[in-house]
Amino acid sequence: MKDFVKLVKKNKKVSIVIGIILIVIILFFLLKGWMFPDISKSLYGNRLEGIEDVPIEEKQVTELKNKIKDNSFVKNVDYRLQGRLVNVEVEVSKDADKEKVKELANVLTETFTNEQKKYYDLQIFISSSDYSSNVIGYKHKSSESFAWTSN
Repeated sequence: MKDFVKLVKKNKKVSIVIGIILIVIILFFLLKGWMFPDISKSLYGNRLEGIEDVPIEEKQVTELKNKIKDNSFVKNVDYRLQGRLVNVEVEVSKDADKEKVKELANVLTETFTNEQKKYYDLQIFISSSDYSSNVIGYKHKSSESFAWTSN
């Protein structure tokens, strides 16, 4: 122990630097849990409880895409489930009628069951290459109809 004390007294500057580095490392690990979120926990917390009771089947997704693609003005359809939010992206042709385009939202409400409509929020993004028919429709799980953006 005496040798260690002699070594520290002999190299005071190096000992101070090492001591400061050790303190910073200890403080980092102590504050890490407070500063950074715990990545082992779910991103959605407990908001997705019961999602396994109301699954969206693959055949429903296929049926939804096929019903939307049956319209002559539809070019492409993409589907994405993100937590409790169903996102459907539809690309339509330039000459598509805006009112007919908005009727595509009815396909969503027809495809899903009442239980699914009460659990999931539905959102439809409709876009065209010339931006003439770009609208977004959103239906909250407690709403009866879609709310639309104005273009």
